[in-house]
Amino acid sequence: MQPKSIFKSKTAFASAITIVAGALGSFNPQVNEFLATNASTILLALGAVNMVLRLVSRGRVVLFAE
Repeated sequence: MQPKSIFKSKTAFASAITIVAGALGSFNPQVNEFLATNASTILLALGAVNMVLRLVSRGRVVLFAE
């Protein structure tokens, strides 16, 4: 199976959303408060999303196409 670019990876996309949310929380007090208040729920949801994406994903991912 041919490896796909990381930019086509659903798991990498979900992780990028997590990074953006964390960055917004660092700069915006309202987002920071929301993330802090709902941390447990957010972590459970992200864990479930990543688990499902890993189950439906196949093949390996590369940063730069060969």
